Amino acid sequence: MAFVSYALGERCIDRSTLVIVQHLHLLPATLPLHARGARVMLLLHGIEAWVRLRPLERLACRRAWKRAAVSAYTAKKFREANPDLADLEVDVCAPGLAANSDCAATLTPRPYALIVGRMSAAERYKGHDELLDIWPAVRSAVPGARLVIAGGGDDAARLEDKALRLGLSDAVSFEGVVSDGRLAALYRDAEVFVMPSANEGFGLVYVEAMRAGVPCVVAAGAAEEIVEHERTGLVVAAGDRDALARAVIRLMTQHDDRNRMGEAARRSSSRFSAEAFAARLEALLSDSSVTRGALSKVEGC
Repeated sequence: MAFVSYALGERCIDRSTLVIVQHLHLLPATLPLHARGARVMLLLHGIEAWVRLRPLERLACRRAWKRAAVSAYTAKKFREANPDLADLEVDVCAPGLAANSDCAATLTPRPYALIVGRMSAAERYKGHDELLDIWPAVRSAVPGARLVIAGGGDDAARLEDKALRLGLSDAVSFEGVVSDGRLAALYRDAEVFVMPSANEGFGLVYVEAMRAGVPCVVAAGAAEEIVEHERTGLVVAAGDRDALARAVIRLMTQHDDRNRMGEAARRSSSRFSAEAFAARLEALLSDSSVTRGALSKVEGC
């Protein structure tokens, strides 16, 4: 691997070298870098950080100069999975999105709810099944309400069959993988964004919706660090289908609430801009002698 070659090579590595590792399986390869004087920063994100580390991974994690997580929720889940590392400091550094000129809110949102997420048979936690289950009740309360699903994956066919069995062929639209322009338009025109995921490490899709002026319906967890209940959206308990249906119906019928939360969401999304992320990362590194030119960002190989 290129990473191992870098770690064991002749390249000059000293205290001014910072290596940022984003994948836990790469941690053991940082041990020779640490031995040669490099500072190693581990960034925890996604559900891969919620598992028990193997012995060499735990050793490298303990020797890391800094550890940061994309959310306080991810840091909590990491500690729960690795109680012997609970004494280690884990900072929180929420990510950010670059500016998008296509994300302006529409003046006349269309009567559809949007979910954007991969449909994977191995990871059925995004909330697609729950949304299909509640949609007959949503349609009963909001005639003509549609559910738009963007994204691909090996579970898409099963979900399409489920929609047919529930008699929702005219109410649910499977868009598949869409272009950036099409995705921006889907956000812009949506009345509400809803992804009641039970296992998000952060959730940039919520930020994408918010900066388009769209309120979000989310499940309790990491999403609560992005979406503020009753201000920028609604938070429901994971798996509570009745509460999920009520939240979607409310934002699709109570237009004053929808507009108020949507505008607050648009303003709040600035907390997760690329500039805000850069400021958070700079603050984490402020006590480092590492210069910008000496940074080495190590990805999966």
